Amino acid sequence: MLELRFPVTPDDHAVIDGVQLARAMIYNAVRLLIPYVGGCPGCVNIIFDKVANGALNDIHEDLQNGEKDGVSYVVGLEGEKRDEAIRAHLAASKDTIVALLESDNVGQCH
Repeated sequence: MLELRFPVTPDDHAVIDGVQLARAMIYNAVRLLIPYVGGCPGCVNIIFDKVANGALNDIHEDLQNGEKDGVSYVVGLEGEKRDEAIRAHLAASKDTIVALLESDNVGQCH
């Protein structure tokens, strides 16, 4: 078994920022691929793109099959309090998410 740990701090709503956590996880995922391509930056990009796009295709298939559940990590809250914390976190994150979506938007999102 492999256990990974990431230094994360919950926000004011007790929610872990999924964007920051995803970036840290992606950083570590890319580092796992470096030995396979001898540290070549161009090859790292190519192999990561292939692996990531495979995962994205799987997610797209899940979404098309009606599986729309995502993952949010909340510290110390359950039930309705947990749901409220997630809603508050997502509302507080809206500007950041809009900026990310608009940065390279080519009409692919809502």
